Amino acid sequence: MLSIRKVAALFFMLLAALLTGCTIHYASSAVIAPVDSPIGRMVIVVQNGEFKKANMASTFGNQNLHSLVPHLESRLPVVFAMNGIETRAVTPGADGKPAPIKLEPNEATMFIIPVSAFYSTQSGQHLTLRALLMAPNSSKLVWKADIELGTPGFGKFDADLADGIAVDLLKKLRDDKMIKLPDDEVHRPAEAKS
Repeated sequence: MLSIRKVAALFFMLLAALLTGCTIHYASSAVIAPVDSPIGRMVIVVQNGEFKKANMASTFGNQNLHSLVPHLESRLPVVFAMNGIETRAVTPGADGKPAPIKLEPNEATMFIIPVSAFYSTQSGQHLTLRALLMAPNSSKLVWKADIELGTPGFGKFDADLADGIAVDLLKKLRDDKMIKLPDDEVHRPAEAKS
């Protein structure tokens, strides 16, 4: 269920997206359990799943998700690395399932999964993805974030959006004391090539 604060934030982000023709993004996070020391190494697994309902929201959501996933897989490690977090992505095999993950010492795992798709003729497409962070060398969930994406229908689900999502996640991870950034600032590359 969306809180009034989330609905208001989404409304203003969608209004801005409508005026500029872009895809807006916003992340909210929660610490499940503190980590012993800041995470410095991470493997990211992006699930290119399907929104299950057979309706317009799911159809558009699946199209946008399939456009975005390759950019998340390629751009998240780049943006995380430029901010001092050694990161690699594990991509799904031909069957769509992630390859077995062999963790390096002190390497945490972040899963990014599709959660929901919503479509309205008045506000456009809204997708929710969830990031789940497991403690280094463990299956213990320590952190989660919901990534809200919205577009009135003209937005791009491209590398630049993936960079913005990476920045949102890094800011939340930093604020929640899951990671420590070298200069405490989150750096974003110049506009990414799609």
